[in-house]
Amino acid sequence: MKTFATSIALCVALFTGVAATAQPSPASPEKIIVPSPVQVMAQPPYRMSSDELREFAGQYALQDGSTLTVFRKSGRLFSVITGQEEVELVATAPDSFVTKTGATEVRFRQAANGNVFGVELRRSGEKLAQR
Repeated sequence: MKTFATSIALCVALFTGVAATAQPSPASPEKIIVPSPVQVMAQPPYRMSSDELREFAGQYALQDGSTLTVFRKSGRLFSVITGQEEVELVATAPDSFVTKTGATEVRFRQAANGNVFGVELRRSGEKLAQR
């Protein structure tokens, strides 16, 4: 008898599961929208040598009085703003970087000879700081 009750409970559970996945009837006003697969291609990082990264290392005074410190560590470039945590910078162009999270763009201003004389920070296209 116990086996019979278990079998009935299993049948009810299976029936309920099938009913939950059933398609709505054609008379139903609901539409089923099936998302199409979208491929997002991430842009590969711009390749820079360790010597090229060295050009960006230094301290930059920002307009709000804080300091942006850029340094190399283990062949990669990092930055830290006074009172904040350090973040890794990934090159996107010869003078532009983005934080590893993609939240902030860091664009260095360079003279014709390659010397860096300033920096500009942007978040979602909005200028945050410049010097």
